[in-house]
Amino acid sequence: MKVAFHTINGVGLGHVVRAVSLATEMRALVPGVKLLVLTNARDTSRIAEAGLDFVKLPPRLSEPHADPGRALTALPEPFEEAALVAALETFRPDLVVFDTHAPMRVARQVAAIGARAVLVLRELRPEALRSFVASAAPLAFDRIVVPHAPGDMDLAPLDGLPVVLAGPIVRPIRGDAPAPSSGAPRVVATAGGGGQPVDARRYLRAVADAHLLARARVPELETVLVTGPYGEPPSNLERYPGLTVVRSTADLDALLARATLVVSQAGYNAIAEIRALEKPAVLVPGHRKAEDQRARALRLARAGAAVIAKPEARSIADAVEAILGSGDRLAAMTRAHRTIPLVARNREAAAAVLRPVWRPPMKNAMAKVAIVAHDFAPKLGGMETVARSLAACLLARGVGVRVYTTNRLGARSASGLGEDVVVPLYQPRPPPARIDLEDDLLATIDAALRDSADVIHLCHAGLGPWVPALRAALPCIVTVNVHGNDLLAPWVFHDGTPDAYRTAQIEGLSSADAVLAVSRFSQDLARGRGVAPGVLHTIENGVDPTRFCPGARDATLARRFGIEDEDEVVLTVSRLAPRKGHRTALEAIALLAKKRPRLKFVFTGASDAMRTELAQIADGLGIGARIVATGFVPDAELPALYRLANVFALLASEADDDVEGFGVALVEAAASGVPAVASRTGGVPEALVDGETGLLVTAGDAVSAARAIERLLEDRALARTLGARGRERVLTELSHERAADRVLGIWSALLERGARTPVDRSPAWPGSSAFVPAENGVLLTRRAQERGAARRAARAARRQSLHAVVERGQLVRLRATGAGARLLPDALEDCAAEGHAPRVEVKLRRFVEADFAAYALPLLEGVELVHGVPHPGARALLDAVRAMPEEALRRVRLVRLFLTPEAREAPSLALEAVPETHALRRFFAERGAVVVPPPELMRYLSELPAGGPETAMVEPTNLCNLACPTCPTGTGKIKPLPQMTLDRFDHVLGELAPRMRNLALWNYGEPLLNKELPAMIAHAKEAGVRVVKVSSNVHFLDGERGLALLRSGLDVLILSVDGASAETYATFRKDGDFERVAGSVAWLCAEKKRLGLDKPRIELQFIVMRHNEHELPEMRRLAREWGVDRLRVKTVGADDATTKDLVPAERLLSRYKADGETPNVRHAFCTMAWDHTVVNVDGSVTPCCYLRPDMGDAFVMGNVFQASFPEIWRGERYRAFRAAMLAGRESMPVCDRCRGGTHDLIASVEAP
Repeated sequence: MKVAFHTINGVGLGHVVRAVSLATEMRALVPGVKLLVLTNARDTSRIAEAGLDFVKLPPRLSEPHADPGRALTALPEPFEEAALVAALETFRPDLVVFDTHAPMRVARQVAAIGARAVLVLRELRPEALRSFVASAAPLAFDRIVVPHAPGDMDLAPLDGLPVVLAGPIVRPIRGDAPAPSSGAPRVVATAGGGGQPVDARRYLRAVADAHLLARARVPELETVLVTGPYGEPPSNLERYPGLTVVRSTADLDALLARATLVVSQAGYNAIAEIRALEKPAVLVPGHRKAEDQRARALRLARAGAAVIAKPEARSIADAVEAILGSGDRLAAMTRAHRTIPLVARNREAAAAVLRPVWRPPMKNAMAKVAIVAHDFAPKLGGMETVARSLAACLLARGVGVRVYTTNRLGARSASGLGEDVVVPLYQPRPPPARIDLEDDLLATIDAALRDSADVIHLCHAGLGPWVPALRAALPCIVTVNVHGNDLLAPWVFHDGTPDAYRTAQIEGLSSADAVLAVSRFSQDLARGRGVAPGVLHTIENGVDPTRFCPGARDATLARRFGIEDEDEVVLTVSRLAPRKGHRTALEAIALLAKKRPRLKFVFTGASDAMRTELAQIADGLGIGARIVATGFVPDAELPALYRLANVFALLASEADDDVEGFGVALVEAAASGVPAVASRTGGVPEALVDGETGLLVTAGDAVSAARAIERLLEDRALARTLGARGRERVLTELSHERAADRVLGIWSALLERGARTPVDRSPAWPGSSAFVPAENGVLLTRRAQERGAARRAARAARRQSLHAVVERGQLVRLRATGAGARLLPDALEDCAAEGHAPRVEVKLRRFVEADFAAYALPLLEGVELVHGVPHPGARALLDAVRAMPEEALRRVRLVRLFLTPEAREAPSLALEAVPETHALRRFFAERGAVVVPPPELMRYLSELPAGGPETAMVEPTNLCNLACPTCPTGTGKIKPLPQMTLDRFDHVLGELAPRMRNLALWNYGEPLLNKELPAMIAHAKEAGVRVVKVSSNVHFLDGERGLALLRSGLDVLILSVDGASAETYATFRKDGDFERVAGSVAWLCAEKKRLGLDKPRIELQFIVMRHNEHELPEMRRLAREWGVDRLRVKTVGADDATTKDLVPAERLLSRYKADGETPNVRHAFCTMAWDHTVVNVDGSVTPCCYLRPDMGDAFVMGNVFQASFPEIWRGERYRAFRAAMLAGRESMPVCDRCRGGTHDLIASVEAP
């Protein structure tokens, strides 16, 4: 190792003294270290006496010197810098040590030659420190070592920098020098102390004159004035009796020891000499650049060991006379030194200076450990639990711990480890690439420089590419945890290819000092992917058995989750992810539900989408009432949650990118005495011993899982035995204390191996900038410091902006959506420091999360919510909103709802958002918030939509010639009524026409049985209806009626033909004549062509059913042969047992799932009551054709022949119907089973 010292200054020897002191200690710490001193000191005797090599440069031209003649040989600054760089390039040091006055252009070039730089900063002046920081000069140094004792200076201006308060660096002072004689009082006055030469000259003259003044009252006074190598004695002193002037002395310690009193300018070394010899002192700080002199003088004066005088003769003389005139005072001042004893920290300072390039071997010493855990409290999960448990155990053993984690709400305090332990360092990224590989690496290096970490422990194997970079930048141990899924899906963001990343990850893990796998399975997985076997160790996860322990059910928690004493509870604690086996658990619960009426499945997890999906699955299995989705459960409640369970279930499966490396939740359950059922997958068999602490089943096998769960519920003695054995295993093998001891044992062995220096990556390292910067460790460190400084500057600028708003008396408004969400923790912390409660705009999903409620809401004046609808987990989200405390909900000032981009592109998806929007608007409005819905949905959020309907169905007749099995007319459910007359139709048309744009002339009868149908069509077109449609069974479309229909102005004619053969057709169209129908279709199409008509568009409709689905190809052929414009393939509705057999076997042609009963799609909202109306043949008005008057008066909104349609449209019944739809169609008869309300009953519309 090579170390160079830069000890070049204008005047003074303090920098030389510190360099020699540090070099002496370095030789003891690092045997064989090569040392070089670069100096321009006039007196190099101290360097030579210490046996140090040195390069002596001429003095600086730019410095004012006590010896004007010296300036004739001085080097211009560029020449001096070139000489320094040349000397350093020749010596090739590993470390360059600068003392306070560092030439920054030289310091910044040190990294280019591959050396680290350390600044020994003795500056005490706060404004000088602030200026130093503002200049960005600190970024040139790996470390700043402050040679002062605690309390000597304010380090606040250096916050965020790698600063070490090392303690005083003191030259060895002889303690055997003779004490002062009891004869004439002797004053020794020394010059120097970091001041300018003009101060020194004034000081020397003032001391000489003070001697003369004091001698008038103390005739026997003798004074020795030591000017130092740079000081010039004042003139005419030969006439001053009792005054001796010397430039230097061979034995300054002896001279000081014989002094009765010392007069000094309070320089760094002079104060150390005074304190070491416990001398009463008169301290004379200079006028200029003397703040640090004054600070040192004040400390001694406050202790009573010195008095402060002005640099004037009278002031100094008065102080000398007062002290020498009282023997008691001299003795008291000597005793005062013992209250602030000087403790030299040369060895500690030398070690601190060397730290960027050297870490000593540590035996039986407490290391400093930096744990890198992106996922940490308040976030919960296996990795987080393990990291927090390790940190807590290390702290309990006296180990210095820092946890570097993601900057999220509550990060500092949620773990309970202490706000000085947890460092929110990383800006969160959206999943799945939650870790920014390069930015977070640089942040880690910057923080580790400040914290002087001996060990950096990476809790995530995805950070494998960091290892060579960390070892190149820092002289520390680097270890890594491997869980399992962090090898398969590392969740990191980088710019490289997947293959390049995998190579970097495995090579990085192989270069670690140790890789700690949480199970043998995880270790084998790592080995199988190429990690070097020599670095692999297995340390199973442990839990705290004093927290997780058996006990009675917590009544409050049970009541909150709806758990009663008699209930049998199967519990899963995990994140909500497909691989965690919740679907298998639900299927197992369903198999047991009939036999076990009190069985419930309780699971944790905060994913709204997954919770909604699982609720839908449970509903489909008929066990919706049996599931309890707790959402996020705070860590403090987890032990009580386990005690609610009779059986714990972790029915995980393996995926290509996810695996259960161990299963810490199984160990928590075991510690709680709860028997478990788990899948035989990944590392689970190591967490649960089959037949000893629980039961293992095949992954994905719901039947086996149900049997195992039932066995434990039935055999209580077996359950108690397995639970007791599980807890015993935790106590003996899987406690968090044991796991921490094993980790600490590995670290201790590594630390004892010897000193550690940075190791630049091997030539085999890929060096891609996608993973870590491809420069050497020195440049990497500089880049990390620059990035850290930029982050701190940005934070300071934001803090200043907040301060300005608060100063103006305005309310701070924070936008915590998008990129702003990343800055919310810092902004809230800064506002709290100002004593200000801001208002925050935040997403609704974020608002209901537990950490926001716990760590943000108490700091806020109010909340403004934004929410995109429809939300994929709307059901679970609404449940979470309703479960929030009223106090939190009252903080909501504004709710802005908007359509998601997908909904804006798809109108049908937008309509799905109406119930959710309505529920949120109603809920928050009741609590005083202003709610702004999406403007696109405003029509559907009102019980009184503006205007009338745009589409209508008017029934010309309810008579029909056929008896189709799914039609209420054909089955006799509808009573035949007189046909609608043209006059009555005109009345209806007049009521609807102002807004109506689309008219369907049919319902539950054959419209062509009404001979006035062509006239009705013509009147509708004359009234301005854009599109008029008719649907017919084709039996009355030949001859004059057919021609009249073609000439009526009809826009669309739908012809229902549900078979391609007479036999198939007659199966559904009872009493129908296929041959007549086929001929009529062909004739009608031919007539339209012959007449040269563009309209109507003739659409052939084929309702596909089980008995006719095989004829679909033939129907396509007939459509071409007959010449229709479109072929409509429609699905069949079969909502009762008598029609169930009609459902086709081909799933793509069915409205239903495999059971033939459950609709493929169940729409949350139907717009019919806002956009559509049905006027039946008798004038009765219903919201849609599925709701018929024969079903009851509740479905009849009024009668258009008894009241005006606008009165009906705005009437009580229509309003109540719309209100019920907005509240949720699941509570509405008929509507709850309907799949309609949209146009997705058509499987396809094809050109023939």
